[in-house]
Amino acid sequence: MPTDTVSPIKPPNIAILAALAACGPLALNLYVPALPAVAEQYRASPGAVQWTLTLYFAGVALGQIVYGPLSDMIGRRRLVLTGMALYLLACFACSLAPGLGFLTAARFAQACGGCVGMVMSRAILQDVYPRERFASALSTVVMASAVAPMLAPTIGGYVTQFIGWHYVFLPPAVLALVLLVACVRHLPETHLQRLPVTLRSLMGSYPAALRNGRFMLKSAIAALISSTYFTFMAAGPYLAVGVLRLSPSEYGTVAMTATFGFILGNALSRTLSLRLSGMRVALIGCAVSAIGIALQLALVGLLPLSLSGLFFPMVLISCGHGLAMASVIGIAMAALPHLRGTASAVIGFLQMCFAALASEAGSASVTAGAVATVAVMALIHCLAVALLALSWKLDAKMIT
Repeated sequence: MPTDTVSPIKPPNIAILAALAACGPLALNLYVPALPAVAEQYRASPGAVQWTLTLYFAGVALGQIVYGPLSDMIGRRRLVLTGMALYLLACFACSLAPGLGFLTAARFAQACGGCVGMVMSRAILQDVYPRERFASALSTVVMASAVAPMLAPTIGGYVTQFIGWHYVFLPPAVLALVLLVACVRHLPETHLQRLPVTLRSLMGSYPAALRNGRFMLKSAIAALISSTYFTFMAAGPYLAVGVLRLSPSEYGTVAMTATFGFILGNALSRTLSLRLSGMRVALIGCAVSAIGIALQLALVGLLPLSLSGLFFPMVLISCGHGLAMASVIGIAMAALPHLRGTASAVIGFLQMCFAALASEAGSASVTAGAVATVAVMALIHCLAVALLALSWKLDAKMIT
């Protein structure tokens, strides 16, 4: 069995890894402002259109489950190229979708292809960076990869309003084509100590991960932390466009506040992770998010619904997420050093499963108003904090 060693391969270009990691979120965030327009064109309910978002999460989750153990057996590079090719074809299928059913299926395929960069970027980073530098390196990639998703809601809003929602799939198609060329030329294989290519290796990877309580607990915490954002993302367009009467382009612009906070949090995490333990950085991040959620709940509950009350606290909430995520993921993956691809896949799978459930809860909460949406976010965050406190206690017992 491979040991916890760092690959002698020179770390790949950080821009390539960041762009790979951005592909999945880019296609997601470009599309979100178009949800009301899709519902209008197909004369469908928000719940029906929500499946184009929910199945995207499902595709990302299932795709990562396949990519993870396969990459531990055959390497990272071939899977990256395969996933990017599928993502490119699916982007065009989404753009040409003749109906809601076709669009939903194409979105699922798009997610299955785009998620390869999400799972492989984490695995590649752990291949080439020592344990003490992994969280900082991951924060750098996440921070860089967040630029495109940060701009995506604005771009998607303007494209939807002035050209048509079908065209929101062209920017990710262009990115996929550029990345395919870049990966062929500049992405080396980083996973050299591989598992044997057998059914036993494939089927045995996940039981090993599931039996590791420390890994699973940290993975669940990471999934819960990100789920609060996805709850808001599902409800935000309907609250902003349907209640506050914003145009899709205006919603895209104000939605940038959340991603700005996430980038800021990752920048702080990059520095703090070199000075503090991962658990301490995670606790700081969760505290910042808790303050943001409490502020948002007070503003939407005590005052008339407004843009500032809805979106300004998201800066704090997302900043906390950015602070905590890389540290929690780093601690989790360190528990499975010989199954890096599988570990990355399980983390991504749980994140997308929780995100799908959170987005459904966010979509359902819209009918009850903004207070209900923020209350769901608060409930999810409280659960994440409770598990983080439990993890801290268990780790302290292991040390003593």
